[in-house]
Amino acid sequence: MATTTVDLIKFEVIRNALTQAAEEMAIALRRSAYSTNVKTRQDFSCAFFDKDLRSVAQAFTQPVHLGSFVRHVPIAVQRYGPENLGPGDMILSNDPYGGGVHLNDISLIGPVYYQDRLVGYTACLAHHVDVGGGAPASVGAFREVFQEGIIIPPNQVRKKRRT
Repeated sequence: MATTTVDLIKFEVIRNALTQAAEEMAIALRRSAYSTNVKTRQDFSCAFFDKDLRSVAQAFTQPVHLGSFVRHVPIAVQRYGPENLGPGDMILSNDPYGGGVHLNDISLIGPVYYQDRLVGYTACLAHHVDVGGGAPASVGAFREVFQEGIIIPPNQVRKKRRT
């Protein structure tokens, strides 16, 4: 039986660097936000996934999102098709059928490349006050999910390319 030895010091350095990257994503999102939900209530989350869509690092933010991230991000990327993404592209989604929590939680997912090679994905999720539902804040005694507001299946947000 073959065993793999792991350099524990190198492992900890890389683990802490990735966790800090997720924390810095959260700091940037909070500082740039106009929404009270993000800026004050901190109702958002940030995470980093490897190229196989496994959660690697998560910022210390809203715990309920972090549990759904591990399902929502891989499903959104697979449904859109990782082969359809390039540097600077992002996927926007709040699809409750694809692991999303509820329609007010909208995710933005982007591929990360190093030397033209996909190494992972970054993702952030923020609670939006209203997504067009039949009641204020898209919260009410609804019978169907469609009454809560707009459902955004995985859609690409493309960086404008220079020509």
